[in-house]
Amino acid sequence: MVQILPWDFRESFPPPLTEAIDAGLLDVTDAEPDNLRSLHDDYAAQYLAVLAAMDTLAGARCRGVDPMTGRVPGTAVARERLRRHFSAEQARLERSLDVTIGGYTEGFGADAADAFVKALRARYAGVAVQTAKDEPSASSATTPVESESRTSGRRSKRPCARLPVPKPLPAAIGAGHFGYEFDGRPVRPSLDEVREITLAQAQKLIGLLHDIHNPGNQHAAEAEFRSALAMYAEDFGDDAARQLEAHALRQAQRERAGRRR
Repeated sequence: MVQILPWDFRESFPPPLTEAIDAGLLDVTDAEPDNLRSLHDDYAAQYLAVLAAMDTLAGARCRGVDPMTGRVPGTAVARERLRRHFSAEQARLERSLDVTIGGYTEGFGADAADAFVKALRARYAGVAVQTAKDEPSASSATTPVESESRTSGRRSKRPCARLPVPKPLPAAIGAGHFGYEFDGRPVRPSLDEVREITLAQAQKLIGLLHDIHNPGNQHAAEAEFRSALAMYAEDFGDDAARQLEAHALRQAQRERAGRRR
């Protein structure tokens, strides 16, 4: 079985959207072959890690065991707790996939994202991916292109790669994710506090992206990156998480490019 796509996402890649570059989500240098490959490797590592985690979760659910211990819960309370864990973890993983591919879509467009997902799922399943013969090769497909919304005069909202300073979600505040005041009221963080929280998360994500390229730390780094981004989305929303992811990807790529010089 072979999956035929416009790009194989190993040697050939779609070019970034000029709209994404104009908005600051990507840089014009991201269209350069080495940078384009590195950016796709980062997205692929995150997406494949989530697919693997979903398989692990599904296997544990089928066997009725706790995925952390490999044991069957011995009481009704423990079984109910495990059932809730399965449900919450599945939702978290699905949200993580949405955030990851949502960020990719903002940079490369819906058609490229659809092909990317098909390629990654084929890769995960062990299915070979080949490019359509009438599509441009990697060497000729690195010029930024305009999205349909740009060329048709409709400008869609794109998150930039700058560090986000979003408003916390009311549900996150009410749940006490940011702590409680002395009188028991949940903390509502200020903009400065949100900036500090986000900067700390960004620095953590950038470090994890570097670790993902280290074979010895890859799987642990992928899981931690996915978890950190999902937790940020729970506190500040998916749009803010996509912007934070874009910022971290861009900064990590700049640091790697600087090391190659």
